[in-house]
Parts: sequence; C-alpha cells; structure tokens
Amino acid sequence: MRTLSTQHKAILALTLTALLWSLGGVLIKAITWNPIAIAGVRSAIATLVLWGLFHNTLRFTFSYYQLGAAVAYASTMLSFVIATKLTSAANAIFLQYTAPVYVALLSGWFLKRTSHQFRHRYHHPHPQRHVALFLRSAHISRA
Repeated sequence: MRTLSTQHKAILALTLTALLWSLGGVLIKAITWNPIAIAGVRSAIATLVLWGLFHNTLRFTFSYYQLGAAVAYASTMLSFVIATKLTSAANAIFLQYTAPVYVALLSGWFLKRTSHQFRHRYHHPHPQRHVALFLRSAHISRA
C-alpha cells in the first residue's frame, strides 16, 4: 500500500478544510435547530477532532489567557451561527471579517492608550525600509 507524502497530506487536509469551511453557512441555514444547539454540536465535533489529533500535546492550565481565549472563541462561534440563522451567510461572514476594524477602533479604549502613544511606539523612522523589505520578500531587487 502506498503512503502519502507530507505534501500530499497537507494538500488533502487543506482541501478538506476548504470544503468543510465553505459548507458551514449552507449547513447552518439548512439545519432547523436552535443556534445555540448548532454552535454546541460544532464545538463538540471540533473538540473531539482536536483531542484525537493533539491529546498528547494539549496542556490546559485554565489560566486567564486560556479562559479569555475560550470565551472569545465561544462568543465568535455563537455570534456567527446566530447571524447566519437570522440573515444570510454572506452577511455573517462580512460582519466576521470586519473584526480588525473593531479592534483598531476600540483598542485605544480597552488598552487605555491614545493613538499618539501607538504612533510613537510603532512608528518606524525610516519607512523606506518597509518598502525595501517588501520588495526583498517579493524577490524584487535592484540590478
């Protein structure tokens, strides 16, 4: 029996992931369950799969970071399922992908910093270095 190479396994895993990801909105709309039940079953399936794959390496310490991440992910999952049930999957996905905008707008309030403090901390004095880094990473250089 022929075994799959690492590259073929990766391609197969990504293809399966893309298929399941694209079916999420359609299946949420098709199932007549309560959104909380759908989110719970999705989470239970994900838990079983992740535990099956990583049960030797997962370490839960129940730290504030892990609990915060769990609450944030549960909120995201539940919000997505509720939004998909109440509107179209396209609207729910649009709302989900606007999250970076919310982070940019609300981070100053949550972190108690002004935009001036962010600019001062993350401003690079030589912006041309950013362009050079981009060109180098794209394999574009001067002759």
